[in-house]
Amino acid sequence: DVLALEDRVDADGGHATAPERPEDGPLDGGLDPRSRVIERVVQRVGDVALSGRHRDGPLSRPRDERGGQPLEPQGVQQVDALERSGIECTVCTVPGGEQVDGDMPDRRSVVQYIRYVRAVQHVLGHGTFDLIHANYGLTAPFATVLGDLPVVLTLWGSDVVGLEGAVTRMFASRADAVTVRTAEMARLLGDDAAIILPSGVDLQRFRPIDRNTARERVGWDPTSHHVLFPYARSYRRKNYPLAEAVVDAVRGRVARPVTLQMVSGVAHDRMPYLMNAADVVLLTSVYEGSPNTVKEAMACDVPVVATDVGDVRVRLAGVSPGGVG
Repeated sequence: DVLALEDRVDADGGHATAPERPEDGPLDGGLDPRSRVIERVVQRVGDVALSGRHRDGPLSRPRDERGGQPLEPQGVQQVDALERSGIECTVCTVPGGEQVDGDMPDRRSVVQYIRYVRAVQHVLGHGTFDLIHANYGLTAPFATVLGDLPVVLTLWGSDVVGLEGAVTRMFASRADAVTVRTAEMARLLGDDAAIILPSGVDLQRFRPIDRNTARERVGWDPTSHHVLFPYARSYRRKNYPLAEAVVDAVRGRVARPVTLQMVSGVAHDRMPYLMNAADVVLLTSVYEGSPNTVKEAMACDVPVVATDVGDVRVRLAGVSPGGVG
């Protein structure tokens, strides 16, 4: 049984999926039981839905023993994949602070994290677990201090910089395994042993679609240029003001109207149409890990213009049109 401590909840319909990976082979018979369960969970964290694709029909909602916020879709996929491989999961999310597009730490108070101590203690005291999966750096203190169990810590990018990064670094060394999105994240974390597992893309879902068909589907003017900003305006790390400034600068240089399309809170199935309806996807983030928005746009054969964050420069190397600035 795995206890999942979640600090990424109630996202915007989610468009993150996992890398396509082969089915697990036999685990190393020489590993002790603790190491075997750690390896199995690390594999499933990377796999998410085993094949990198959603299975048909709705995913089962993992149970949250203390009534916290519902998980974002990738968390649901991870728990679903673990349970379908025979590993029972119990979820305990940080209370409060409705999340927008993955942005949640500044929406929660210190009091809510203090309340989380009691929530984790309650779940640990009423269950029998083999491992704790801490999903996001701010759950690392709870996972590594409150329990005497192996810990797999999954980091996302924003949790290795600033104040959150300082908290993460203090406790990540206590985890038995740490997964990060990029080598740069491992460097910032100061952990050479961190396992690099960038999220992948569902290539059956994110694929080229005729632009006119996509625009008709989403209701965009077919005579205008459309720039897609696929995040909430209020998500500060995504830097919407810079996106506005970029589009304003472009408007005087092209003949047709240019519309900045801010998209947030849409269903997962709608995202491929929104991306294919755009002339360009714009990422103006202050920092990132391995943003799936870039990879999903590439899978749709839609140009990307982005700030030089995370692994974006590596992903877009040699790709034209598009660019990193």
